[in-house]
Amino acid sequence: MKAILPALFVIFCVSTTLAKVGDPPPVTDGKTIYRSHANYVEALLVNSDTVIWKTVVYPDIEPLEYDPSLEGDVQLNIITSIEITGLKLKVRNSKDQIFFLNKVTGELIEPTQGVK
Repeated sequence: MKAILPALFVIFCVSTTLAKVGDPPPVTDGKTIYRSHANYVEALLVNSDTVIWKTVVYPDIEPLEYDPSLEGDVQLNIITSIEITGLKLKVRNSKDQIFFLNKVTGELIEPTQGVK
């Protein structure tokens, strides 16, 4: 029994760590930091916690139906990358949908879902 408990602990730690999803790395243009969590993007002043704007890019992150054989968090539709392209932010989610935001105002300017 003593040998089984450490093995179970290792299996639990590995299985719960591998399935976790994280936010993409923030990007900056030198004055502003752009970061995301789940389905929103926010702009903050560099060296400050002051939020300039926060935009919900798309409304739903939950799948229509959960697959019981997969971890719940890996089935969420979350933002996977942010990229600065001129005066726009190119935002991609886990469904490979692409959205463009005005990087100054946060306004959704090109909902180009499905474009790769």
